[in-house]
Amino acid sequence: MQLRGILTTARSDEPTAPLRQTGRARGEADLVNLWAGQTYPLVRDLPAAELVRRIDTEARTALRAALSAVNRPGPPTAQP
Repeated sequence: MQLRGILTTARSDEPTAPLRQTGRARGEADLVNLWAGQTYPLVRDLPAAELVRRIDTEARTALRAALSAVNRPGPPTAQP
C-alpha cells in the first residue's frame, strides 16, 4: 500500500521479511527490527540505568518549568 509516494509499514515490511526471519532464528536483534522512524538521531548509546536517570532528570526539569509557568502571575508568555 502506498500513500502519496510514501511506503507504509506493511509495504516496506515485505522486502525485509526474509532478513528479519533469519535474524530471529539466529537471535540477532539487529536484524529483526530494521526501521527507526524520523527520530533516530535522538537515540542515545547509554547503559539503561543512565538512560533512565537522564529521562527522569529531563522530565523533572520540564515539569518544574511547566509548573513555574502555570504559577506565574499575569498572562502566559511564549517560550522560545
